[in-house]
This record gives sequence, C-alpha cells and structure tokens, in this order.
Amino acid sequence: MPILLKAYHLVVSKQTLKQKYHKGIKQFKIDFNFKEHQFNQEDDELISICSLIESKFDFNLLLDRGLEAEYKDGEIINSDDFAMVNPDGNFLWFSGFIETNSVYLFAENTNNDQYTLVDYISEEFTLREFTLFKEYSEFPILTINKKSLPVLLNEAKNFWVLIERKFKADFKEQKAHMDSFMDYLKIHSKEQIVSENRSICYLPNLEDFPDYVFRDERDLFIPDLFYYENRTKCEEALSLLKDAKDVYNIDEENLCAFVGQFEPLYSKLFDDWNFKAFNEFRSTYFFALDWIEYYRLNVEVKAALNALNPNCEADIRDWLSDYNRLYYCNSIFWDITFEVIDEVNHFYTVYSDYTVYIQGEAITNCLEFGKKYVYYSRQ
Repeated sequence: MPILLKAYHLVVSKQTLKQKYHKGIKQFKIDFNFKEHQFNQEDDELISICSLIESKFDFNLLLDRGLEAEYKDGEIINSDDFAMVNPDGNFLWFSGFIETNSVYLFAENTNNDQYTLVDYISEEFTLREFTLFKEYSEFPILTINKKSLPVLLNEAKNFWVLIERKFKADFKEQKAHMDSFMDYLKIHSKEQIVSENRSICYLPNLEDFPDYVFRDERDLFIPDLFYYENRTKCEEALSLLKDAKDVYNIDEENLCAFVGQFEPLYSKLFDDWNFKAFNEFRSTYFFALDWIEYYRLNVEVKAALNALNPNCEADIRDWLSDYNRLYYCNSIFWDITFEVIDEVNHFYTVYSDYTVYIQGEAITNCLEFGKKYVYYSRQ
C-alpha cells in the first residue's frame, strides 16, 4: 500500500527487515525512533522514516544491523535493502524494490487496483482541494492504508456547503470534480482510505482567495496557551535571521542554526498554516530547507566546477555523466530564485521577496554549476 511523500524518506521493506535486520521490524522501529516522529509511516509492505534534513539518517546503523549496500568513492550507489528518496521523489541511489510517482512511494509489487487509485489521486486531487479540506473539515491527507472509508465520505458531504458559505464563490466546477472523485472512491471502497497521519507543509496561494481571513484575525477567535506560546516561539525563531529593520540577512551560519534549532517547532506547526501568527515562520522554514542545500552541496559543487574542462568534447561528456546525479537529484539547480546584487561578494536577494537577502560563495558556485550543466548538456 502506498506511502505519501513528505520530505526525505528512508524506506525499507518489511520483508527485508524480517529476513536480514538484527531482531527484525521491532528493533528497526526502536533504532530509528519510529513512534517519536509524526511523519514516519508504514503500510503492509514498507516502513518509511521521514526527516526534513537528509543528514539525520544513520546509514551505518543499517549496515551494522545486517542490511547491505554497494559503495563507490565513499557513496552508496545501489541497495536492494533500503532506499533514500528526496522531497522531489528522486532516488539518491538505485533501489529496485520501490517506485515513486513524486506524490506516493509504493512497493514494486503494488496491486493494480491500488496503483490505479494512487494514479488518480496524484493526478486529479489538487493542492487547493487538500488545503480547503484541511481548513474546514477533519478530512485527513490521503494515505492509502486500512482505515475506514465511511469517515471520508461523511466529511465530504458537508465540505462544499462550508466552502460556499465561507468564500461566497462559485465552486460548482470543483464540486463536480469532487463528486466524481467520491464516486470513484465508492467503486474502490475495498481500499478503505483515510490516514491517521495528517502532516504535509501547506503554503497555499492565498491570492486564489482574496477575501481569506486567517483564523487568528477572525472576530470570534479566542487565543489559548498553545497559540500564545507558539506565536512567541515563531517570533524568536525569525529574529535569528532578521536585522533591526526587520529585513532577512541570511548566511550559512545563521541559516544552519535556524534549520537545526527550529525543526521541532516547524514539525509541530505543520497543520497550522491558517494562523497568521505562525505563517511567516512556517513559510520561511519551508524555503530555508531549500536554501540550506546550497551550502550543504558547496564542496561537491566546487569539485565539479574544478573538474570541468570546456576545451575537450570528450571531457565534457564525461563531466556530464559524472555529475548527472548531483544535478538531477537536487532541484535547487533547476529553478533559480535568486537575483544577484553583488556577485563579487556573493550577495543575493530572493526574487519573490526583496526583503530577504542571502550571501555566501556557495550560492555563486551552485548557480554557476547549474547554468554550466544546462549549457553543456544542450550542446
């Protein structure tokens, strides 16, 4: 049964754990604190350990417990025992026992009915619908497991009435789409959809809803201790990146401190995008997970730039092959979101928000590598 992609996933089949892992599935869950993180998931075939930061995984522990992997130049290049998948759904090394469609992870032997359902949800059920459900019902994010379908159907009956009342807009098209989706689920009711684990980072495009009012801005909102405590924590977290003029000035040191120190707060507020007091922190942390990749990859990127010989066609082909994984497994190279202010001193601003400034040689190196890889791959 498929598992919803959320962040970085370390995935192992239960059959492999039973056969090779010392003391089996139970010990694996203890070793990787399975119950302590709300994003960890399991289905009938797979167990997934989830983290917002790739470096948190201890691969050596897996090897010590009996699993196997093939290494080259100190890096894993193949394993039929465990897989690593990044937030974009890309494998960090070859693993033949699972597949992904960039929304779900599923075992290679997933039956046709389940795969059909996964394909439908992935293609047709939009982020807007996820987001609206999250705001106005107890409907959970779809993960295919053995929970009861009637809960989902009951929530859907009341959902569109609430939406039409709150937004005073024409949702007939979306309602028709949802009705067809619910009909599909009824046909496949034996799949029994509904998840206990409702955790995904929402950054809704509120421009779609110009009259939207955050919960803590509504007349009837009554703040509680949870709200006050976490509003203060969000303010303290953001102060780590901001200067006295409330402008973000980000470098490697304060960004690494921010991401490392406030991951528990970010995880805690995953479901709370609709509070204005939390929204800026959640958005900043979400993007910080991308920004920190520039610094993390700097050593490897510098080596790639130094290895490039632009004067030899054969060397260029080898270079493209050698650094194919670096480019295609890291989405920061695909979409440039920075605008240069001072390239000599490695100073940039973020396109979408000119009050966010980021600096470091790592940014320059990564942008240069991305441009060169695209340029030479098109020759």
